[in-house]
Amino acid sequence: MVSLAAGAGLAAAVSLDVFFTVIHPDIEGPIARTVQRGVWEGFAGAARLWERRRRGVLAMAGPAIIAATFLAWVVLFTLAFALVFYSGLEWYRADDELQALSFLEALYFAGTTVTVLGYGDITPVHGAYQILAIVASGSGFALLTGAVAYLIEVTSSIDERYRFALRVHAETGGIEQGVGLVLAGIEVGDVAYLRDRLEALAGHVRLVLDKAHRYALVALYYRSRDPVYDFEPAVRVASEAAVAGHLLAEDPGWAGIAPAARHLAGALSRLMGTVADQYLGDDVTAQVREAPATDDDRHLVEGIADQLDQAGATMGGEPPHAALRLATQSRIFLQGLDRITAWTAESEAAMPPPP
Repeated sequence: MVSLAAGAGLAAAVSLDVFFTVIHPDIEGPIARTVQRGVWEGFAGAARLWERRRRGVLAMAGPAIIAATFLAWVVLFTLAFALVFYSGLEWYRADDELQALSFLEALYFAGTTVTVLGYGDITPVHGAYQILAIVASGSGFALLTGAVAYLIEVTSSIDERYRFALRVHAETGGIEQGVGLVLAGIEVGDVAYLRDRLEALAGHVRLVLDKAHRYALVALYYRSRDPVYDFEPAVRVASEAAVAGHLLAEDPGWAGIAPAARHLAGALSRLMGTVADQYLGDDVTAQVREAPATDDDRHLVEGIADQLDQAGATMGGEPPHAALRLATQSRIFLQGLDRITAWTAESEAAMPPPP
């Protein structure tokens, strides 16, 4: 009875973990979360040892995390049903005869049943254990189907993140400064042109936000060999663009971009809040929402304002609160994210120095 209870409990725990991770939005099961963080830390440690191959090593972490998560689910689920079957091994037949079976054979039968292989060399002869075999095979099929769905969703989330990073890189002319997007609009001299570019960037942020509700953590562990696809610098640059948009909208001639700047800033704020709430802890989440600005944040905003002024924009007075607030949120969020992904090891700094 002990093995039956232990097996049933473990099967329930794995089932709930798969359910929360694959089906329920905004939640990742503790098994999946533990495996994913453990694998990432292993790859991060290896990357520190092979500094020259750091990006290549970390690029393998994402696929390894997915594989390890699937393997953990299957192994634990198989072990759970092995314990269940072991509780009644006298009711199983092997080679057309009733005979005593070992735990190893119970594990073998559970593995072939859960993975829906079913060789038929061991069969239950008691009704209750026959039903259990059906439950095991059905549950195993559901688990494997959920794993495939999870892979598809994670891949989709990564694609959205990559498109967002590419859009930011393209809009800033590859200089990785968000103010570059706004400076290009000033150079063109067209309010509608700049407004549309800011709105398009906000649209990409909203798409990333939609996926972040479900698969932010594992997607963030996927590191491309190409730094253009990095998520964290894209967030920093997009935040700078929104700050620059808020500042430029203070110029009466560019007031028409104010709604687009608000939309971009709002989308970024929600994205940072969502990821922080799910994965960065209550302390970082509270700071992202409420922390006061520092001198570094003010210097960043003032530096962006100076660049806009040099480009011919009419700047004056104190910077708008929304611009300073977004700069503060971005700094705190990226610092918190660095604790998980160690992304600053791939960049010169979490936030660029004031221009």
